[in-house]
Amino acid sequence: MNEKLIEKYRDINVYHEWWEFMYENLMQDMEQVGINVEEKSISFSGFYSQGDGASFSATFDSKRFMEAHDLTKRYPGAYYFALTDELTIKTWKHPSHYSHSSTVSFESDVYSWTDDEAEDLRDAIHHTMMELYDMESKEFNQEVTDICRGYMDDFFKRLMQEYEYLTSDEVVWEAIVANELDKEEVA
Repeated sequence: MNEKLIEKYRDINVYHEWWEFMYENLMQDMEQVGINVEEKSISFSGFYSQGDGASFSATFDSKRFMEAHDLTKRYPGAYYFALTDELTIKTWKHPSHYSHSSTVSFESDVYSWTDDEAEDLRDAIHHTMMELYDMESKEFNQEVTDICRGYMDDFFKRLMQEYEYLTSDEVVWEAIVANELDKEEVA
């Protein structure tokens, strides 16, 4: 291995959008747990400065999300509305030029048809569940945010590992040899 050539071509494997396959994997993994991430909403900056990280915006399959993260028993009000497709979880991006996980929060909301004067058993149940959701919503929103931020932090770690792998001496040298740049003279 020629150290001068390695330094000259250190970024040979990261000139192009090397992260695309990782975005696709993230979107597939998140879909399995009820989080629908669009590629254009994924961003990251990195890797060795304060404020570096990754974030994304998403829409949610609330029922699948709650079941995948074992939240159904801890938040029965939210789960009731997830089952009736009345619970939405939204992304809230903080104004920032950073991309890390703390720049994004998530909050839930219920679009309920009930009125305050419950006239039949169904309305009474619905009203009771709305009161329950109101009591648990702050904690539920924080838990959703924590879960999603955990995914973002994990994704950033995977991006950094891939970047470090692609810019490692061995992998850079393989690219130099494969592109027949090892014959080049470097002063």
